[in-house]
Amino acid sequence: MKVLFLALHKSYGDLLYNALLFKAIKFYDRSATVDVFTTKQGLELFQKNPYIDFIDDKVSSFKKEYDFLIDTSFKGISYFYSFILKAKNKVALYKKDKEKFLSFIYSSLTPFHSKSDEIKNTLQILTPVLGKEVYIEPYFWIFKENPLKGKNYVVISPTAPVSTKVPDIEIFNLVASFIYSKGYDVVFTYPKKEEFYIKRKLDFAKYISTDIHTFASIVKDAKALISCETFSYHLATFLNVPSLVLLGAYPMWKISYLQDFVSLNLDCQYCGSKTCKRKDRACLNINPQDVILKAQRLL
Repeated sequence: MKVLFLALHKSYGDLLYNALLFKAIKFYDRSATVDVFTTKQGLELFQKNPYIDFIDDKVSSFKKEYDFLIDTSFKGISYFYSFILKAKNKVALYKKDKEKFLSFIYSSLTPFHSKSDEIKNTLQILTPVLGKEVYIEPYFWIFKENPLKGKNYVVISPTAPVSTKVPDIEIFNLVASFIYSKGYDVVFTYPKKEEFYIKRKLDFAKYISTDIHTFASIVKDAKALISCETFSYHLATFLNVPSLVLLGAYPMWKISYLQDFVSLNLDCQYCGSKTCKRKDRACLNINPQDVILKAQRLL
């Protein structure tokens, strides 16, 4: 069976869940080939994934005919690519009110249910491909060395690509001081381009600007992760590490007992906007004591 996935998300969190699909195809059909048409972000995240046979971000690389095209993206550009790419069967997720339009492109449609079981919601797209419902445990592939191996530490990831997800650094600094008082080392991690959020550094903490896969190797050996970005929060769960996320205006899906979150539950949640429509960013006024209370349960 030749399978082509369209994983055209730019969000690392959405792409992370797509990795479950690649493994599921290989697990239930060991002779299958898995090709992935993805974004620049997907090329970075899926690097050396053991269940992918070929991956690229150029549509011209996928000229052969596939048995199944599986579109996980449910967005305009993916509809276009699904239409022009060759496959005997084309499968997609869809949101309400688009079924009639999409049936012109796809041979099988699976409804997307937001805020449901995220793993089940992701894997259901494979039911028409494999002929049954399937399940795969969350996983992540580690291929980079952990520069902190052997230390007893908690990871704090205090930045995000979107500013409406990022509380003031002093909230994380207060939480870091509490964690350090309990005998743990504290490691702040962040992409280089988000370093500007780190307005004050603590003498006792370690600060590491890192790529995704080195970050994963660090999280894998951590006691716990505290973050304001849902990708790192879910990545920790895929690595079986307890995690706590500080939610601003963004939704979350709790998929494991290892996960917890702090949220203000404002009337405007969950807006998902890159700018605060209220203008006051009330969703980021998180009480550090609320975070410390929940952090205690991770340690």
